[in-house]
Amino acid sequence: MKVIDLLTAQPVLQNLVGRKMPARLAYAIAKNFRLIAHELEDYDKTRIKLLSDNWKLDERTTNFDIPDKDQAKWKSMHDELLQTESGYQPYKIDLAFAEQVEWTPAELLSLWFIFDGDGSVDLAPKK
Repeated sequence: MKVIDLLTAQPVLQNLVGRKMPARLAYAIAKNFRLIAHELEDYDKTRIKLLSDNWKLDERTTNFDIPDKDQAKWKSMHDELLQTESGYQPYKIDLAFAEQVEWTPAELLSLWFIFDGDGSVDLAPKK
């Protein structure tokens, strides 16, 4: 599972936590949200370390001051970090449970990796 997939899934899971759904599905959604949030803490620490090792923090704006000439360097570093494989192991949910909740297509697609069962393979991105 790549970091970029987790960053995409986190706000979707956060939105789902507030929806009414069967207890088993609610538990699985909450568990995946917690696991992803924990995994993304490592991403954020690494991102900040990359920034602080290469650029200075502007105390006034609390943003790192990346000169125009270094924008491509930062983009390359950050893209590499986003494509890094994480250690996250999803708590799987049978796709049949998803039928009990109203989902948007974008929500289902962004959470493809937490589903198991018939049809779940259709949600996975094509390589």
